[in-house]
Amino acid sequence: MDHGLSRLATGSVLLYTGAGREGKGMEQAIWALGLMSGTSMDGVDAALLRTDGETIAGFGPSGFTAFEGEETAPIAAIMADW
Repeated sequence: MDHGLSRLATGSVLLYTGAGREGKGMEQAIWALGLMSGTSMDGVDAALLRTDGETIAGFGPSGFTAFEGEETAPIAAIMADW
C-alpha cells in the first residue's frame, strides 16, 4: 500500500505529495519527512510527522523501499572509506 509515498523513477528516493503549512499556532505545523537507511543497506525507510518544530501534532504514513541491483555498491564504497 502506498499511503501517499511515491517511489521516484530515479531509484530509492521517496517523495510525499501531501499538504504543507496551514494557518497559525499548531495550525502552522508542517509535514516533515524523515528518511533513513540503516547499516544493513537493504533500503530506505521513510516516515512523515506533523510538527510545529516543538510538538508532534500527528503521525502520517510510513514506508520502506528496498535498494535494487547495484544501488548498494556506492554506499558500501563510502562506508569502507569512513
